[in-house]
Amino acid sequence: MRFRRSRKNDSGTYLLQLTSMVDMFTIILVFLLKSYSTSAYHVTPSDAVELPNSKSQSDPKEGTKLSISSKSIALEDEVLVKWENENGWKQKVHKKEKRLFIDLYKKLKANIDKEKELNKANSEISLKNRVVLQADKSISYDLIRTVMVTAVSAGYDEVHLLALKE
Repeated sequence: MRFRRSRKNDSGTYLLQLTSMVDMFTIILVFLLKSYSTSAYHVTPSDAVELPNSKSQSDPKEGTKLSISSKSIALEDEVLVKWENENGWKQKVHKKEKRLFIDLYKKLKANIDKEKELNKANSEISLKNRVVLQADKSISYDLIRTVMVTAVSAGYDEVHLLALKE
């Protein structure tokens, strides 16, 4: 039995195999594209709200927009609670439930019910019960806490405070 010996390519030209190199660059490209994240959710602060600064590096999450200025509380740019002086918001709080704004509660509850209906109707869309809270940096913590309690009481699972990156 005779074996054929492979001949050496003495001419000095070699064929370049690009298949494995193309595979390698494709994998690197996919990895870089997946690891590079940009936030598709853009938040525009309300005109009456001056956001505080933060050193946090996390991007904002998408949710129901709730803004607190020095004179009002707005849900998706619709003013629901309004007051005149600095502590006037305390008069707008429910008498028995000291931590609830009733008008805001009703509107947030209606939004939650709408989101639940959309989730039931379309299983591909999964809406999170999330509030993105924009509060002016001069607002007292007591007011912010009252709004947060109202949102959680209405059925929202997550409340995120929005701030500007330094």
